[in-house]
Amino acid sequence: MPHSGKTARGRVYVRRTLAERFWKYVNKSGPSVRQELGPCWLWTGSILQTGYGCIRNENKSITAHLASWLVHGNSRPARGLMICHRCDVRKCVNPEHFFIGTGGDNIRDAVAKGRMVQQYAPHRMARGSRHGQSKLTEEQVREIKSLAGSASHTAIGARFGVSGSMVGYILRGDFWRHVP
Repeated sequence: MPHSGKTARGRVYVRRTLAERFWKYVNKSGPSVRQELGPCWLWTGSILQTGYGCIRNENKSITAHLASWLVHGNSRPARGLMICHRCDVRKCVNPEHFFIGTGGDNIRDAVAKGRMVQQYAPHRMARGSRHGQSKLTEEQVREIKSLAGSASHTAIGARFGVSGSMVGYILRGDFWRHVP
């Protein structure tokens, strides 16, 4: 329940609970990244540079997913544990998408889903068109390689919706080296 008070200058204020402030910034109509989990609830409030949402609680900034965890009646994870996302959406605050784990658990989850390169298991790495940020397909990369020398990198890039720099990276083998 919100409580009110007066500032030193006599102004009246109403202090809202974490739950009241939390729900103000939740959009329950997010995408279903993984069908078995249902829709993500997207945080529409402040976002940290890391991509996670944040909100003030007891004069400290906490992540929005921690706020969600607390608002839904859970206690803070014990020292050494963290709230991890099953859906891999940093703005998601749906507590059904969370699991408690160690930093190692979180890394293993990321590697298993192909979100992180694992030094000793490169075969699990999401490469090429399977990578979430890829703009090209393997076929397009082959075509870019076949066009080398026939036009400028900028012209080739414009044809495929990438920069001339990206074309240069592909031709030098910095990116997409797994494509012959």
